[in-house]
Amino acid sequence: MQQINTCSRTADYQMTRACDVGIDQNTLDHIREQVQSCFTLMEMAEKFTHDLDHHIMYIESDNYSFFSPMTNTWTRIEKDIDGSFSDLHKATVYARGNVYIFGVGDDQKYLRFSLADRQWHCHDMIDGMYHMSAAYDGDKHIYLIGGTFGAKVSMFDIETQQFHSVGELDHPIFEPFTLVHSNILFIFNCLTTNEYLNKYITFDLDTFEEINYDLPGRIDSLVYDGHDKVYILFEGGKGRFIKVRRQ
Repeated sequence: MQQINTCSRTADYQMTRACDVGIDQNTLDHIREQVQSCFTLMEMAEKFTHDLDHHIMYIESDNYSFFSPMTNTWTRIEKDIDGSFSDLHKATVYARGNVYIFGVGDDQKYLRFSLADRQWHCHDMIDGMYHMSAAYDGDKHIYLIGGTFGAKVSMFDIETQQFHSVGELDHPIFEPFTLVHSNILFIFNCLTTNEYLNKYITFDLDTFEEINYDLPGRIDSLVYDGHDKVYILFEGGKGRFIKVRRQ
């Protein structure tokens, strides 16, 4: 106790003197409103799907399943909508509580599966094609690239559910793997009308500039870490990673 009393008298341990604080309530309320205006509620609270957090969705032609890594169990559900889902994994994205699949069926529809009500919704596409690639920017846009050896780059607004033309690539490509980072499309595993390209493509969504980068071989598989790296395994077993960033 004596030591504590001695320390309290030193400069480093001087106790704070009691004082009154006057608060301007109007100013405080104004600051609170400004802070609240900086945030946007992306989804209504009742649409949260916490029961499906961390789940993996697997889609087949006549059913879909959810896999829980937490419990190591599958839940299989019969699909209540028609349409071929073959080879559409690169045109499938998750965005804001919905799973979107583009280029479904002979009449080129897109499907939206709502995780909130567990229902499939079918809609028409504009200039739809088979085997395109879809990439979600993490905000409100899904970019659609190529398809059936097309070169078109389109944008789908998930808030208005409208399609918009963005531009075109220098060459038609078929079913690439695409991601968006720093407002640039990074396009891998590009198949042209004749062969796979041993390169990857960047397409700047601000300037529409396209740049090609050489790769040491044909890609066997790859995965994006969700931050700034793409890990690639080439044919023959060699691997490397590429940092995705604005040059």
